[in-house]
Amino acid sequence: MPVKQHIAWRKAEMLQSRVDELEEEHGILKQQLEDKNSIQEQVSSISDVVRRYRRVLKLVQRGFRMTKAFKKAHVSRNAVKDTAEIAEVSLVDKSVLDQFKGKTTLLKLAQLCQKKIVGELAEKIAEMKSNKQPIPFSVR
Repeated sequence: MPVKQHIAWRKAEMLQSRVDELEEEHGILKQQLEDKNSIQEQVSSISDVVRRYRRVLKLVQRGFRMTKAFKKAHVSRNAVKDTAEIAEVSLVDKSVLDQFKGKTTLLKLAQLCQKKIVGELAEKIAEMKSNKQPIPFSVR
């Protein structure tokens, strides 16, 4: 009987140790989530979109891989990608954006910008992408 009891106590100690580890990990993950939520911004204007885009772009230009750049900038890849056209047009020709200011949501504005990226504007953006000036997202 003492051997079985000893084994049961060892097993209980191991399980309690694992529970303690998991609780500690849960606390760390919870803190990371709170930190992430407090850092992420709600983007509401063209200048916010451009600022967020440039923050990621600078990290990419400094040699960070795209995944690491988004993580370090505390923004999701999809959030930047969905509005990338706004920032690209802003980098090349801000006057294109002036005709749309305040008239639509940012996602709709990104779609309008995508339609405007043709001809000379498209060539400038393509040239800039080859020089790592805009973020090198693949074409949709």
